[in-house]
Amino acid sequence: MVDDSPDKRSSPRTHLFVAVTLSWSASSAAARLRNISSDGALVEIAEGPTPGERVKLRRAELSASGTVMWAVGNRVGIRFERPVRVLDWLPAGAQGQQRVDRTFQELKSAPRDAPSPLRSPLPPSPLQTAELAGIADMLDALADALSEDHYVVAKYAEKLQVLDLVSQHLRRITKS
Repeated sequence: MVDDSPDKRSSPRTHLFVAVTLSWSASSAAARLRNISSDGALVEIAEGPTPGERVKLRRAELSASGTVMWAVGNRVGIRFERPVRVLDWLPAGAQGQQRVDRTFQELKSAPRDAPSPLRSPLPPSPLQTAELAGIADMLDALADALSEDHYVVAKYAEKLQVLDLVSQHLRRITKS
């Protein structure tokens, strides 16, 4: 698991859901930019580069070169060669990005045993757990399908982030 705590980062991360292209050695693939700071990014990609590989992250006319620092499952952490301007990488018209970042940080910093407004007051039954996991899977599939369309991502990026956050909360509920 990646430690994204402020004391381990040189600059704050901005969480987002943006379609990008990641290129390395002789390969290139569609990916999702999940968070970014001026000096690095977290990217989700089906099959990606390995730690130590030099990569180039692209979104429209933007690009940033860097090195893969770690890879776990379908996620890779990239350290940029030069600082980037985070605002340039945000989806156009994403007026609620600060609200999304604030909510994400509040959820991450809340004590594990603190009541969450998204948590059920009673532990879910095995049937409810399976149903919630199925709903989370459907939300992930929907977000994946929608993120393939650049128009949809540009226009509804904030809504795609909400789908992702809801899916994450449903998965947390099924684990408790």
